[in-house]
Amino acid sequence: MLPGWCCGREGRKWEEETSKVPDRTVAGRRIAGRRIAGHILPWFVLSVVIPLFFVVGCAADQPTAVEPVEIRRRQEARLGEAIRLLGFDMGPPVIHPLGVIELTLFWEAEAPVEGDYLVFAEVIGPSGDTYAHKERVPADAARPTSSWQPGETIVDSYRMALRGDGHSGFYRVWIGMLDPENGMQRLPVYVNGERAPEDALRLEMVIEAEP
Repeated sequence: MLPGWCCGREGRKWEEETSKVPDRTVAGRRIAGRRIAGHILPWFVLSVVIPLFFVVGCAADQPTAVEPVEIRRRQEARLGEAIRLLGFDMGPPVIHPLGVIELTLFWEAEAPVEGDYLVFAEVIGPSGDTYAHKERVPADAARPTSSWQPGETIVDSYRMALRGDGHSGFYRVWIGMLDPENGMQRLPVYVNGERAPEDALRLEMVIEAEP
């Protein structure tokens, strides 16, 4: 049963029976004990509960540890004013002419991004024709560019199936970004301070298709 400060008449009776400090004798004088539980227990509870909430709250405010992202192929470029390509990863360097190219791009915002841009990725075959093309919001539409936080690494993956009349030979992947609020105009692409032709970046990996 709990003390009287929270349980009414029965609690007060319990308090009277249990909370009295025993009488004691000091220098030959008998000193009557005092009831203290009803006064001390609430303060004891507060002294434990309040610090506990404080500690839990502080722990919740701590930043969540983020595991570093492994980027196998480093290739940097800047797109627009605040977006940077850190590098990429790609599947096997040899595929079937009707195979699928697996591509992962790694992005970073150098500052808050105001617009929501689309990423385009296209595969150019040995004849110069386009054999696969993708356009979409990054990370399968889960991470629009306006949600990127400065310094955060965005992992953006694609699967691009080569069209049915693919031939043996070498294929290259080109990427960039489009501004749907500005007539799907391409964002400027800069490599080492130089603007890339047609505002598209050719990734530094060759895919060979063979039967």
